[in-house]
Amino acid sequence: MAKAIADEGLEGGMVVLDPKAQRLWTSDPAWTDRAFVPASTFKIPNSLIAWQTGVVDGPDFTLPWDGVERWSAAWNRDHDLRSAFTHSVVWYYQELARRVGEARMAQWVEAADYGNADIGGGIDRFWLNGELRISPRQQVEFLQRLHEGTSPFDEELVRRFLDEVMVFERRGETVVRAKTGWATAADFADPSQAGFGGHLGWFVGSVESPRGEQVYFAIVLTAPDPAPDFFGEKRKQIALAWLERSGWLPPGESP
Repeated sequence: MAKAIADEGLEGGMVVLDPKAQRLWTSDPAWTDRAFVPASTFKIPNSLIAWQTGVVDGPDFTLPWDGVERWSAAWNRDHDLRSAFTHSVVWYYQELARRVGEARMAQWVEAADYGNADIGGGIDRFWLNGELRISPRQQVEFLQRLHEGTSPFDEELVRRFLDEVMVFERRGETVVRAKTGWATAADFADPSQAGFGGHLGWFVGSVESPRGEQVYFAIVLTAPDPAPDFFGEKRKQIALAWLERSGWLPPGESP
């Protein structure tokens, strides 16, 4: 895995938590506990917090597009929770966070034991270029708590979110639930405080076997500025390829 990352001219690491084997696999121990902004991987707890607090009432909850043209054409329309998660629509989730508010957001981020639980930097920015930080190990441990029913969120709500919103792909009876994230050091008021140079890419999630067994994974990669064209897809390709080679995921056409 470390070689696969280096061969692409990137830096980073990947972890896989296998509860059945009671083992945390890592491609590079130096990256296992390095903490970074979660970027759009925070859409996982953001969705659950908004749902738990009644800001949204389910996957069909829709916000109208404000008419502002943004860089991604897919963002420039109305979105519900499903489509906003799939297309990683930042404006949608910023509005959810504003409606949750700082007090409730701080309460639930801390209760979820999500990274350093620091929401400093603005209610609609803290996961993008604010103070929130999370490591690959913390990402997979958070996902494990969601799946095993030990998070503070309502279990039925979590189950619906996992099955109706978070599914990334299915390979036969194997289900991959996942979310990407991308951050740029230049978006920080002080880029030296980002903890990385250039670009940061996440891909985190779980693989559920036909027997219902789960493994949890998180990959984080960094790239110089400007990011190479392949960077957005490479974090997914490298992670899924390693899951295939390790036997956790059946072969398929990786994105």
